[in-house]
Amino acid sequence: MISFSKHSKTSAGRGGLVRRTATAFGLALSLGLTTGTAGADPAQDLAVLEKRVNGDPERDDALSYLMVQVTNHEPGTVPEVSWMAGRLGFDRRSNGQAVLPFEYRTMLLREGAAARAQFLGQLMVADLDGDWTITREEMLATLNSGDGRASAELFLRGDTDANLVLDFDEIREVVRASSESRSYGRNWTRVYTLAQLIDFDEDGLLTGDEIGRAWRAAQLRAGR
Repeated sequence: MISFSKHSKTSAGRGGLVRRTATAFGLALSLGLTTGTAGADPAQDLAVLEKRVNGDPERDDALSYLMVQVTNHEPGTVPEVSWMAGRLGFDRRSNGQAVLPFEYRTMLLREGAAARAQFLGQLMVADLDGDWTITREEMLATLNSGDGRASAELFLRGDTDANLVLDFDEIREVVRASSESRSYGRNWTRVYTLAQLIDFDEDGLLTGDEIGRAWRAAQLRAGR
């Protein structure tokens, strides 16, 4: 848990103190930090986590990953929440700082959208005239340019009526089917499962408070 009180001191008098305190409080809210972490009971939180695992292999793997991070950290300490969230794999900016609260329930939707965009991009490089229809001639021209191998594979998969023309409906269907068959990595699955596991109020948002509580519960489990 981070205390912002020491950053609120100012020589500008009571008005400056109020402004600085309000700014720090706003920063705390934007990071998803609350004062509830320190008052939470690690033993009760640990019981919640272990009950949620209940023999589920994926949840057990996610909890084990949290335990690895705890045992690799200095005993008795709770690292800065943004660092911890990034270390556990939760959403972060390009500078490595975690973005909290983390809306993990939209994670699957975002991953699906990214997959659709990838397959659509591969296919549509062959739509040379931009009419959302890909003909045999366009496909051959793209192949001859050296850019169309992925497009050709999708073209053959999507041409369900075998007329050597991919129309809009066929494009949409092959992109949908290809994105849904995409296999997400083990790390992605673990992050999503861990987020579900330590979302104590089950609201779909992972906050700094919840991450801190999970860390302390894991420390208790590790005897630290």
